[in-house]
Amino acid sequence: MDVIQRLDLLLLCIVIVHLSVCPFTKVEESFNLQAVHDILYHRENVSRYDHHAFPGVVPRTFIGPLTLSVVASPFIFLAHRFHASKFYSLLLVRSVLGAFILGSLKLFRMSVNKRFGREVATWTTILCLSQFHLLFYASRTLPNVFGLCLAILALHYWLDDDLKKFTLASGAGIIWFRSELALLLGFYLMSSLLEHRISIGRLLKICVPAFLVLTTCTVMVDSFFWRRFVWPEGEVFWFNTVLNRSADWGTSPFLWYFYSALPRAMGASFFFIPFCLFEKDIRRFVLPALFFVLGFSFLPHKELRFIIYVLPILNVGVASVCAREWKSLKRFQTKWIGLMCYGHVFLNLALNVFLLFVSSQNYPGGIAIQRLHELVKPDKPYNIYIGNLAAQSGVSRFLETNVLWRYDKTENLSAAEMKKFSFLLLESKDWEQLADVEGFSLVDVVSCFSEVHFSYSSFPPAVIRTSPCIFIIEYRDPDQCIDALA
Repeated sequence: MDVIQRLDLLLLCIVIVHLSVCPFTKVEESFNLQAVHDILYHRENVSRYDHHAFPGVVPRTFIGPLTLSVVASPFIFLAHRFHASKFYSLLLVRSVLGAFILGSLKLFRMSVNKRFGREVATWTTILCLSQFHLLFYASRTLPNVFGLCLAILALHYWLDDDLKKFTLASGAGIIWFRSELALLLGFYLMSSLLEHRISIGRLLKICVPAFLVLTTCTVMVDSFFWRRFVWPEGEVFWFNTVLNRSADWGTSPFLWYFYSALPRAMGASFFFIPFCLFEKDIRRFVLPALFFVLGFSFLPHKELRFIIYVLPILNVGVASVCAREWKSLKRFQTKWIGLMCYGHVFLNLALNVFLLFVSSQNYPGGIAIQRLHELVKPDKPYNIYIGNLAAQSGVSRFLETNVLWRYDKTENLSAAEMKKFSFLLLESKDWEQLADVEGFSLVDVVSCFSEVHFSYSSFPPAVIRTSPCIFIIEYRDPDQCIDALA
């Protein structure tokens, strides 16, 4: 087994570790995850699908969930043969998505090897496995992750000078999953036009049929599942970009991606980016990614996942610096730079471990519903209420594992309406309203991440603090008190 194969194995191991430590999902991932669940378990009974009751602000495509379901279904069938719970189906589905990302990264690395050399390809893999966010997101059912898979695949074809496949992969990513990829991948297409690697006529012959076929696919598939004529990503583009309604979910300063998101995502590697711009071929590959981040900064609502596509590209730039400086390590004037190349990888790994531990404290809803299944006798039918915070921080249909129980996440219920439920997963403000109501009692409390406290007089200097987040509440009718706890 050579170095590259060992690094590929390490990438796989890190994705598995992230998946094992943080198996639950957040609200941004919920549509795709619930859709996969419904395709697997409700199949043609579309009326029972979760998105009809909780459609979200804008529609999302079913193409990603449908693909995951088809690929994961044989493994889930085998798991059910061994009487595994739906929780393991969740892990299998996320594993399939992680495998897609790792597969695209492997193809991308092979293209980097051909274009920039083996040393740059090796360093690119080292940087990807040392940083936290790229591999942490790899198995998460975000629309951005589906788009990331196709974006990496498109870049693989661009580096191989296969512009037809580049255009097709780019079109699928843009039309199906994330329209903002048009800005990033458009820069690469424009450079190919300016360098006469493809003519406008040839490009139109590829783009027009591809647009029609790809748009028809998403409209046909999604109109069936949404039960109305819809092009989901077209509506998302109109909502976020034309209407600029994404700002309703918060705004950040113009340069936030550069001083906050990229340094967190890349760790110490971020500070090597300026040094890669001196090399012409690398500069030609890296600058479109930086222009994309700059252009995307004009939108006031910012999240790291919106620019996750640039991380492999920027890693290639940093890898070129590391490969070049490591070769010249014996020269005194560059020795310290060469040592920094290896040293910063260990800093990234330390940050990786720290962020993984912090992230493990961010899914109180998933922990709470698992704890509820452990605390309550499983052999009786109960109504379970899932509060808003629990639904946003880990609870999904894959965790509704007891067929005798009825799970409900209807919002804004009154205290009287909550008496319909035997157990409730509530956040603190909701529990405060019920604490003095007869029949409600506290069973358990789940804490989550609160803050990082720095103290240079202690070791370790950073302490992670948690605070109560989800309260597991039991309601006992005063006239019918039955002990339901195991």
